Formats: sequence, C-alpha cells, structure tokens
Amino acid sequence: MKNSAINIRPLGRAELERATEFVAERLSPDRRSYPVIDDITGARNELEKRIEKDTVLGAFCGERMTGIVAGFGDGAQYFQTTMIYADDSKSADALIDGIVKQNNDAQILAGIDGRNIGIGRALSKRGFAIVERDIDARLDTEKLVPSPCENVIRLGDEHKKEWLEFHRKYFDDIYWNAERMDASFKEWDIYAVLDGGRVSDGAFVKAYGNGSAEIFGLVAERSSVTCALLTAVARDLRTRKHVKNIIYFIDETSTNEIAAAIKTGFDCNGKYVCYELKSRA
Repeated sequence: MKNSAINIRPLGRAELERATEFVAERLSPDRRSYPVIDDITGARNELEKRIEKDTVLGAFCGERMTGIVAGFGDGAQYFQTTMIYADDSKSADALIDGIVKQNNDAQILAGIDGRNIGIGRALSKRGFAIVERDIDARLDTEKLVPSPCENVIRLGDEHKKEWLEFHRKYFDDIYWNAERMDASFKEWDIYAVLDGGRVSDGAFVKAYGNGSAEIFGLVAERSSVTCALLTAVARDLRTRKHVKNIIYFIDETSTNEIAAAIKTGFDCNGKYVCYELKSRA
C-alpha cells in the first residue's frame, strides 16, 4: 500500500450499491462523520441524493475502493461535506485534496466525530482548523423528562418581527442569520418566552419529516427556562409532527445547557467537531 497510488474520481449512479456497502461497513463512532449515518438505508439515501445533484468522490487503489467523500455547495463560495470515510491516511489525504481542488477558493466545512482521529489528522494536515466542538445530544421524545413549560409558546407570523429582533441579536453570526430566517420563517418551528411583548428566551427547530428534528439554536437566561423550552419543543413536535428523535448540538463549554438537556432526557451520542478551510479568495 505504501507505494500504491491513490486515484480519485467522481462516482456515478452505477456505483451506488458498491459505495453504499463500503460506507455501511464503516459506521463505528471512531470513523463517523456528520450528519450521522446509522445504517445501510441511511448510507444509500445520502449517497443517492449526492450522486444525483451534488458531489461524491471515490478513492481507489487499483480497483479497490479505499475511501469516499460526499457533500454539497453553491459552486463558488461554500462547500459542506456530508460524509468522509477512508481506510488509510493516503486515501484520506487524497480525498480531502480532491475536495479542496474541486472547490477552488470556496470555504469548506467538514464535521466529524471527535473520536475519528484519522480524518481529523488529514483535515489538519491540509490546513483545516477546528471552529466548533459540540456535544451531540439526542432525545427519544417518548423518554422526555418534562419540566413546567406553561410560559413557552410556539410563534406564528404574528410574532415574526419580535423573533427576528431576537434572532438578529443572538444568531446573526451563523448561516441561518436573521436575513435567511426572514426568508424561510414558515419552514421553522419556533418556541419562545415573551416578556413585555419581546422575546426573552427562545429556540428554533427544523423538523425533517422522517421522524426526526434538530434544534439549531437555543438561548435562555436560566437553566430552568432551557428545560422549559426543551420540554415544549419535544411535546409539541411529538404531537403535531410525530417526531420521535430530536438532535441538539451543544457547545461543549456550555455546562449549564448540557446539564439542562440531560435533566430533560437527552443522551450524549458523541462529540461533533467542525473543521473549516477558509476561503482562499
């Protein structure tokens, strides 16, 4: 293997099953990337989606597949990986190099489990820097440990102005900033505590339609309010949209937020680490 060249090329639909089997055999936490793929069905669905309209590159040593990277972007300024699997360091290096070359001067983001040392080393070697470390918390909504949440309401269009003011204050430095939230307001489930007509605490959530949802942002002044928001989110989505699982990435330094999530019934599924290669433009 040391002297064998690694070749990188795009994968087509004819290779979907081969690629699916490759990924499905490498789903242990120490090889995990994000979004998490749990089984062969998840692997096939993700690969099929990316092969059809985005990017999937395969690494090969001769005829043997040794790695896969997939993701999406806007073709110019931004690219996000959705999976990176490699059997050895040469394959990992070649895949990441291929993504960097393919996306020229774009900002590139890659999320992996903190236990995935091999891919982490390959990303660092290519100039990626860690920009986020989170606890990957998951809730089975049937195992919710509820807290009082009578003061939490789900916001509709009538409170859009108030939410955007709050969102601009606390979330304007993320991709889903106030401008994008304004344009996609109806796509979100938003929960808040109002104080004098203003939002004092709140959370915004995306339900995916497959029984899962993700909390993209939550701000609360006290741990008890965090518990109230999480309870309201879980109860409402379980009832209205039949959500069974909720994903919640929490900054690993936010000890009070982590404690509130655990109190509400969330379990730790791992540690999410986000690597970024800044735009070279």
